[in-house]
Amino acid sequence: MKPEKLAKWMHDEYEKISKKEKWNTQKNCKVEFEDLPEENKAVMIELAKRIIIKFLNNTNA
Repeated sequence: MKPEKLAKWMHDEYEKISKKEKWNTQKNCKVEFEDLPEENKAVMIELAKRIIIKFLNNTNA
């Protein structure tokens, strides 16, 4: 799995949950993943990489 794909999925799901739960998220983050500020995108991709390494590539996780 590519980190960018997982990061996009996590962002999309977070926004869906936020909307459902009526959480007030940052306006500049209520956009498509591709339109996120570069810093936010980079953090999400880094988090996705760590999840992949920890849970998908590590048989001891």
